[in-house]
Parts: sequence; C-alpha cells; structure tokens
Amino acid sequence: MYCKQICVCVCVEVSYADCCEIVSACKSSNVILAVCHVLRYLPEVRKITELIRSGALGDVVCIQHTEPVGRVLRQYL
Repeated sequence: MYCKQICVCVCVEVSYADCCEIVSACKSSNVILAVCHVLRYLPEVRKITELIRSGALGDVVCIQHTEPVGRVLRQYL
C-alpha cells in the first residue's frame, strides 16, 4: 500500500464548488491535499531577503516562518 498526495497552487482557478468537490474527493479517498503559497513576492519577504543579502543581520543560519491558517491568510489582506 502507498500514500498518494496532491499539492495545488493557491492560484488554481476553480470555483468554490469545485474546491469543495476536490476536498471531498481527497477525504473520501484518504488522500493528503496541500495548498502551496508563494510568499517570495510579499513585501515582508523581499525586505528580509534584502537585509540578509546586505549582511545587516550578520550570519543568518536559520529562518522559520509560521503563518496562522484560518479563513483569511495574511497575504490576502
């Protein structure tokens, strides 16, 4: 037995009904559904990238980004 997974981009252009159908199909088939978010173009991410590349923050060895997931995500405000 093996596990199937589906990863979709947040910009996928489907209706709300289509999304509900995708979620339902994944649940009933015990398939993991993940949504990818491209964050590199957000102003905050561009700024931190600029600071890291300039050396302003010293030697950065690790970055961890956690975004609360709810009905509205930060990048859509």
